[in-house]
This record gives sequence, C-alpha cells and structure tokens, in this order.
Amino acid sequence: MTSLRQRMLEDMQVRNLSPHTQTLYVQQGSQFARHFQKSPECLGPEEIRAYQVYLTNERKLAVASILVAVAALRFLYTVTLKKDWTLEDVIPAPKKPQRLPVVLSPGETRSTTSNTAGTRDTFRVTHPYHPLFGREYKLVTYCHGWGNHRVYFHDDAGRLRKIPACWTDVVAADPFVVVAAGRSAFRVADLLTLADLIEVLQPRRRRRDLRCSANVLR
Repeated sequence: MTSLRQRMLEDMQVRNLSPHTQTLYVQQGSQFARHFQKSPECLGPEEIRAYQVYLTNERKLAVASILVAVAALRFLYTVTLKKDWTLEDVIPAPKKPQRLPVVLSPGETRSTTSNTAGTRDTFRVTHPYHPLFGREYKLVTYCHGWGNHRVYFHDDAGRLRKIPACWTDVVAADPFVVVAAGRSAFRVADLLTLADLIEVLQPRRRRRDLRCSANVLR
C-alpha cells in the first residue's frame, strides 16, 4: 500500500466515513492514477479535466458514476493533499438530469390498478365540503396504492388534478359523510334531546340498582 493511499484511508477513517465510501474513494483514486500512470501528487487540474472528459465521452459513464469519481477526487486533493482549490472550477460536478413529471393528456387511455373503478368514464364529487361538490368530470385514471387512492381528472381549465377517491362516487360512500349530509353528524338540538333523555333515565336506573342491591342483602 502506497503512503498516499494509506494517508487517504486514515483521513476517511478519522472522519468516520462508511467502509463502503472508503472502498469507493480508494478505488476511484487508484483508477485515476492508473489512467495516467502517475501518482495523483504529480497530477493537477489539467489532468483532472482530461480524466473527466475521458469518463464522460469515452467511457460514457452515467452521471451518478461520474459524481462518485468527482467526490473521491475532491476528497483526495482537498483533504489528503490539502490543495487550496476552488472545487467548482477545478473538479466540477456534472449536473443531474431533471426528469419532468408525466402529464396525462385528456385523450390518453385510462389505466387502473383496481377493479373498484370498473370501466366507468366519469365520476362525481360527493364530499359535501369540497368546492367541486356535485360536479361531474371525465375520469382520466384511478390510482390504487397503500393509503393513496386518488382519482385524476382535468378541471375546467384543462389542468390535471387529483382528488381522494373516497370523496367521489368511484368508491363506496363514506358512512360518516352520508350521515353528516353536509353538516355535523349530530345536530345540537338532537344532542340536547339526548342529554334530557339520559337525565330522565338516570333516576330509574339508580332505583333499579338500589332494588338489586337490597335483594342481594336479603
């Protein structure tokens, strides 16, 4: 083991880098040195740039793989070799490609992972508190997952929107919503009537309990 490799390992160990990271960084440093047949101590910004071009254009590595090499070289030169470099200029990191979200068009075929929605083409918003309550829309897709049942549709402006499936007639109605009918599940008047009834029944229960106790004592 070369003295530079040993120093790099020790620098990673005192910083408590994971064994997997240590193995990757040492491997990347070795590959960099073998590419030029020289120690990294003898190599500088020009060689680093040429190596990154080689990884990108000749080996055609994925961005994730190049990022590992960049991280290893940054650690090697700034920590172990103590180079006072501007990393973004000397060892630039490639930009990760951003993936745009998939947006379904109105004419795309609806796919579903559940038989709950059946083969219906439209749905109605049934939750009384939703601003679109009572409106009917064309069903784009119905996604059924772990605690994430969603209905996708296009609103009046053509934007793709989603709504919990339980707020629509795609699935069985929520019993609470049915009972509430747009209000609280219990009206205040009903609760007051119930309280009066309990108050009336309580003395009868006490008298019955007293008679039972008396019979037990006999």
